Amino acid sequence: MAKKNLAEIFVDTLLASGDNGVHGVAGGSLNGITEAIRTHESIRWIHVQHQETAAFAAGTEAHLTGSPAVCAGRCGPGKLHLSNRLYDASSRVPVLAIAVRRCAIISVSTIR
Repeated sequence: MAKKNLAEIFVDTLLASGDNGVHGVAGGSLNGITEAIRTHESIRWIHVQHQETAAFAAGTEAHLTGSPAVCAGRCGPGKLHLSNRLYDASSRVPVLAIAVRRCAIISVSTIR
């Protein structure tokens, strides 16, 4: 059995806690997490057009269900966009925000 990477362990932890979805914008520094989610049938990636929308959707889900909800933001301004909307939800609903720190920088010369 191959060792699990951090994203796979994270998704297993979300599943064990009862979460079944993550709101976010795919790509970039979230690729590891989205790939780990793709391989599980019990959890889904809920794609939105903006990180602030992801936080808003997670906050709304948590408010409506009374259960914690999860949102994710890419590195750079994505984390700031999450925090803008999470401030609104901070005192009322349980939301887990995933803010990825590491970014992959690809040189334009390597893309052909």
